Amino acid sequence: MKKEELAVEYFKQGYNCAQAVFATYAEELGLPKETALKIASSFGGGMGKLREVCGAVSGMFMVAGLKYGYKDADLTQEEKGKHYKLIQELGLEFKKEFGSIRCCELLGINFDGSVNPQLRTKEYYQERPCEKLIEFASDLIEKELGFSLFDRTINGVRLSSEGRLLFDDICLLNTAERNIAEKIGNIRGLICGHV
Repeated sequence: MKKEELAVEYFKQGYNCAQAVFATYAEELGLPKETALKIASSFGGGMGKLREVCGAVSGMFMVAGLKYGYKDADLTQEEKGKHYKLIQELGLEFKKEFGSIRCCELLGINFDGSVNPQLRTKEYYQERPCEKLIEFASDLIEKELGFSLFDRTINGVRLSSEGRLLFDDICLLNTAERNIAEKIGNIRGLICGHV
């Protein structure tokens, strides 16, 4: 299943747009799916039904932050600016496609003070463009952030989209398999807690 299909499937299961996008990529970046779903739960409905930034866009930004974000407060303005430039590029590409990144403008509805999400009915899915928005955000992540399907394995252990072994799976390899993976550049950083 393609990543954009998985994201849409999460949405159809009842997750909000931000959860659908963020959860699709979080595990690949080392964040448990359950944690990703909790983090993104506040961003549905344009941030808690405020109808502000689209949840699919927020989810896309969270993926970018998890993959390329900074954690050091003492970075230079230029270094921080590189990350903001990426976020702006993603947001502007989304806006170019749909005319806005705001939920109220994308759906044609304004904040009405309600807090309960609408029931997910057949009509709900037919009326809302959310599936297209989620799919597009996932496509942007694939294209701009260097993700793709897990299509390679070593002894049945998944490699990430960049050809790296997922950290949790590295310890499943025997020494010979690790040596092969290292030679082809698939393991970077810590291996089972060792440098």
